[in-house]
Amino acid sequence: FRFVSLYYSHIQNNLINEDITMQTSKAKGTYKIQANTVINNSQEIAWALLSEFDNVYKWVPTISSSKGQGLEKVGVGHGRNCVIDGFGSIDETITLWSEGEGFEYDISPIGPLYGATSRWELAENKNGQTVLTVTLVYSVRFGLFGKMLHSMMMRKKLSGSLSGTLNTVKNVLEDKNTSPEVFFKAIAA
Repeated sequence: FRFVSLYYSHIQNNLINEDITMQTSKAKGTYKIQANTVINNSQEIAWALLSEFDNVYKWVPTISSSKGQGLEKVGVGHGRNCVIDGFGSIDETITLWSEGEGFEYDISPIGPLYGATSRWELAENKNGQTVLTVTLVYSVRFGLFGKMLHSMMMRKKLSGSLSGTLNTVKNVLEDKNTSPEVFFKAIAA
C-alpha cells in the first residue's frame, strides 16, 4: 500500500504545475477511495462551482436537496444537510477551507459508514487544465456484518458514486454552451 501511495504521489506531482498549498488532512479512517479528473476549464471557474457548498444539489444529481447549517456563511465550522438518493440524509461540516484551492469536511454517520471525511482539491496542471481530486476516508461500523456489507457492495457503490460525481462536475464545467456569465448566474440562482 505504501508503494502504491508513493507511486500515486509521483504521478500526481507530474500532473500538477504547482504544489498544493492546502493543509495536510487530519482524516482518519480504515478505508480510502480517491479519484481525480482533468477539467478543460480554469481553476477559478471550477472553484466558483465547488465553493457553492450549500447548493451542491444543483451540480450533483444524486443529491435531491441541500441546505446550509451553522453560523458561518462559508468556511471552517459551516455545514450543510444533504438528502442523497439511495442513502438518506447526512450532515457535513467543513473542517478545512482553502480559498480557491479546496476544502475538507466531516460527514455524519449513515448506515455502516462512520468517521468519514471528504476532501476536494483543485490544482492547475502543466497544460493549463484543472485537476480535481476527491478523497473519501472512512470507517465502517456494525462489526463483521458491516465489513461484509462493505466488501460486497458498499465500497463499489461509493466508488461509483464518486466517479459519477466527478464526471458530472467535469461535464458541467466543460459545457461549451455556457458562458462564464451564464454559469455564475445559474449557480447563484
